[in-house]
Amino acid sequence: MGHFAKVIGPVIAATLMRYNPWLAIYLGLGFLFGTSILMTTFPETLASRVGFEADRDEQAGPPTSNIPKFSWKDTRQSLKEVMKIWSDYRLIFVALTYPFQMVCYALGDLVQRYVSDRYHWSLADATLLYSVQAIASAAMLFSLLPIVSAQIDRRFSLSVIQKNVVLLRVSLLVLVIAYAVIGLAPTAAILIIGLLIETLATGLPAAMRALASALVESADTGRVFAVLAVVETLSAMIAFPLSAALFNLGLAKGGGIWLGLPYDMISIGAAISCLIMCLLRFERRIRV
Repeated sequence: MGHFAKVIGPVIAATLMRYNPWLAIYLGLGFLFGTSILMTTFPETLASRVGFEADRDEQAGPPTSNIPKFSWKDTRQSLKEVMKIWSDYRLIFVALTYPFQMVCYALGDLVQRYVSDRYHWSLADATLLYSVQAIASAAMLFSLLPIVSAQIDRRFSLSVIQKNVVLLRVSLLVLVIAYAVIGLAPTAAILIIGLLIETLATGLPAAMRALASALVESADTGRVFAVLAVVETLSAMIAFPLSAALFNLGLAKGGGIWLGLPYDMISIGAAISCLIMCLLRFERRIRV
């Protein structure tokens, strides 16, 4: 459903923008308002007062008995457990790749402005590139990626960790090539090729989370994901201003090939990340 919206949404937005740039925004706000009203009618989201009173009456003991009490000793013990989990340098590296991932998202949002300024497309026409990329991403997730994963399982005896490491390394290498092509593309046609290459790394976020969960015990997965969620939020606060600053620097340099500076920089960052990922030692391959 999400990929369907990504395919249809840019087409509708591009059509509306030809008449009025604000129509797409008004339509989006209308859908958001209507969806919010519709959500309130779902039974799962309505708190039944009768059921709430019944559950409260069934609770034994005074109301304050169910309030958890925390002491400094418990807090210190929890911190020790978290530090023990994050003592694995491989897990730390996976967490450090989250800012890189958020910069990739920011560059995806920058494509429309980049194509419009560098290749002199209208914003409405540049929006259609999102549909092209969404179609390619859907094809990747539903066809090519499962086939590649099945071939890896069939030809190699790899553990869960090693399989995700392979996917991460390949995805990072793909991003190195894709962003270099996008940033240096002299024509829009070559840029579209770079966008299609970028979709080959669609499985990067899923592989990162799978690798993080495979490196820890199942009981510690929640703590790890909570920390990763915080890192992701902080990264988003940095990634979008950073990509905007690099793009504005390209504009100040006179435009042209300088507009691809954000993509060139992230291509270098992906190359460094790929090199580090190749140097890290994970589980050895299981021989059969």
